[in-house]
Amino acid sequence: MIPIDGKLSLILDNINAQFDTIFVGVYSPILDSETGFSDGIVSSEAYIIPFGASHIKDIDLASNESIILYWSFFPFTSLFGVAPNRDTVFIPKNQTVFHTISF
Repeated sequence: MIPIDGKLSLILDNINAQFDTIFVGVYSPILDSETGFSDGIVSSEAYIIPFGASHIKDIDLASNESIILYWSFFPFTSLFGVAPNRDTVFIPKNQTVFHTISF
């Protein structure tokens, strides 16, 4: 069993008014290797965020691993690993990590 003792506080900021919808996928290599049923997918969601607004999403994760955030302005047609944008964030044990995607 993987202990879920870390947290990602994902902040989505719409700062340029070009798009109002962002699709975000969170992938955990540890979860992928430990539990085959999830394929490492922790979260895969679409967010509608008007220009000038922010949205915060807290996601509970396993700690001491680098998770990968995939994001796009268009729906993921297959696995979100094909998304054009990605960030890697390390989640320490028993801590909340803040990460911002500005678009």
